Amino acid sequence: MFDASLYHPLFFGIICLWGLFVGLQYYNSKGTVQTQRQESVLVGWGIALIIAIWLGMRPVNGYYFGDTGNYAGSFRAFQPADFVIDFKNEWVWESLYYITKSLGFDIHFFFTVVSLLYMATAYAAIRTLIPQKPIITLILLCGSLMFYAFGVNGLRNGLACHVTLLAFILYFKEQRILAAVVAFLAYGIHHSVGIPLAGFICSLFIYKRPHWSIIIWGLSIVASLLLGNSLTGFIEQFSVDERLQGYNSMAQGGVGYQFSSSDFRWDFLAYSAMPIILGYYTILKKRITDNWYSVLFSTYCLANAFWVIFIRAAFSNRFAYLSWFMYPIVVAYPLFFFNLWNDQDKKAGQIILAYIGFTAVMQFLYW
Repeated sequence: MFDASLYHPLFFGIICLWGLFVGLQYYNSKGTVQTQRQESVLVGWGIALIIAIWLGMRPVNGYYFGDTGNYAGSFRAFQPADFVIDFKNEWVWESLYYITKSLGFDIHFFFTVVSLLYMATAYAAIRTLIPQKPIITLILLCGSLMFYAFGVNGLRNGLACHVTLLAFILYFKEQRILAAVVAFLAYGIHHSVGIPLAGFICSLFIYKRPHWSIIIWGLSIVASLLLGNSLTGFIEQFSVDERLQGYNSMAQGGVGYQFSSSDFRWDFLAYSAMPIILGYYTILKKRITDNWYSVLFSTYCLANAFWVIFIRAAFSNRFAYLSWFMYPIVVAYPLFFFNLWNDQDKKAGQIILAYIGFTAVMQFLYW
């Protein structure tokens, strides 16, 4: 087990260097990388397993790993004899507590199980959607802005989002009943995934008109700038998750306000825009039609539009991840499936470098 202070720099150091290497390889490939043979799915599973075990066996340290300390305290205080399934609460998460403690395992085993599920659900989706390039897409996943944070801090939110992604894939594979069951389990881990699930359902009706989702995203920026907290207050009245009210109240001067660097997170908005710009170019400019991509792209836009409304809230990254968990796939899918440019590899390299570069700047220099 590494010292707690080394986890963050080691993780992002390795992932960013790996991403830099891949980006430069594409940039300098002269058209050869795009046509290389399919990457090994088995190797990808091995990498995902190593990352999961490493994250899961982290020290219990609230300073370096945020809510890890709180989860450890809840786990130790949990009494299996008192456990009752209550579908109004996040019963799947509590069931994980129950199973782990009933079998006599400790908190490190619990965190490892959560990390394994976190990685396995995401990688299963990746290998289904992007079977030719699962390893590169896995690098993009791990190199996304909030992947690490939701692997060691916002555990329930992160796991629920990745399980939701698996539900999307099952729906695409026409396993509709199983997809509904998995979505129900995701909601039982963290109720906030009701937002991307609702976005997905809406996208099934508008995916043939994806420009609508872009318009909605653009209007959410205008509304957030003009109406600010009055708009968030209005939406809170209809929220299924009371945490929305708590986070927004923090943004208006309560505890936690210091975690927001500005009232309007232009940095996060710029980051969110990359998949939307790429999607606009792919769908509207190149007029490429792909139902899976259109649904995922529209879901991303709608879920991200919801976050834009709450962009001033403290811990707004927790709302952002309700769309950002799709970020690596929405970026990788058009890069590795569609012929968008004559110099496809060069452009892909530039996008990968920008993608990883943004994460590196934010993690090592800005925060």
